[in-house]
Amino acid sequence: MDLDRFEQFKREADIVIENSVWVAQEIDKVIKEEEYYVSNPDLDTYERMEQRYTLMKELQNRADVESRIDANHRHKYKDLYDIDF
Repeated sequence: MDLDRFEQFKREADIVIENSVWVAQEIDKVIKEEEYYVSNPDLDTYERMEQRYTLMKELQNRADVESRIDANHRHKYKDLYDIDF
C-alpha cells in the first residue's frame, strides 16, 4: 500500500466527515426549532417559517453536495475501502 496515498485518503476523509457532521448538526437545529414552534404555534411568525423553510432547502442542497463529495471520495479510493483489516 502507498502510505502517502493512504495519508491523503485520511486527510480527505476527515474533511468529508467534518462537513457531513456540520450539515447534520445544522439540520438538527432547524428540526428542533420547528418542533418548538409546532408545540407553540402562537409564538411563530410567517417570517420565521419562511426563514426556516429557506434554510432547510439550503441545507438539503448542501447535504446533496456532501453526498456527492462522499461518493466521489469512495470512488477515488475504492481500492482502500476494499481492504480487509
